[in-house]
Amino acid sequence: GREHHYALTLLTALIFWQFFASALSRATVSLIENADLIKKVYFPREIIPLASMGNSVVNLAIGFAVLIALHVYLKAPAGIGVFYVGFVFAIQCILLVGLALLCASLNVRFRDVGYAVEVGLMMGFYATPIFYSVQEVQNAAPNHPLLISFYFLNPLVGIITSYRTALLENSFPPMSEIGWPIVCSLALLIIGVVVFRRASPTIADHL
Repeated sequence: GREHHYALTLLTALIFWQFFASALSRATVSLIENADLIKKVYFPREIIPLASMGNSVVNLAIGFAVLIALHVYLKAPAGIGVFYVGFVFAIQCILLVGLALLCASLNVRFRDVGYAVEVGLMMGFYATPIFYSVQEVQNAAPNHPLLISFYFLNPLVGIITSYRTALLENSFPPMSEIGWPIVCSLALLIIGVVVFRRASPTIADHL
């Protein structure tokens, strides 16, 4: 593709990573922070981690508006790619909900999970193509295909790259980018829902 303004490339990755990191972080500790409410009233427990992400969604909407404004300002108007972003966003949300339910339920029983998530997100920031592109990783380690394969196991690599493909290339992300994130997201959603449902009856006892 043509050379894109670095600011657009960076901001596209940054706003969607920030949304993911802040939403997962809040959801992980949400059950403990709402312990009083959980002990007093019975309602589907899933509501709490999901509702805790609301703030992150608002911040994302503001960030996305700034990104589109920057596109217009730099005379690099986003075309049909804006609609493709919706598809990538749906996959990212499925991944996020699965992880949020999993981490929130585990954090009630094992209080160190919250710290582990924070450390994981710090490492994930560098293991996700935010300040750099996937091509740079492939160019840097051409003789280490195993390392590159390991790097691509992070579903956010494909998700962030797909956002860039959609917004900067106005193209629908190819399966080579979005296929693995789709598989991961669906698997984690199932795991997250099953683990949360099993933990749900005893959540109040552990708080």
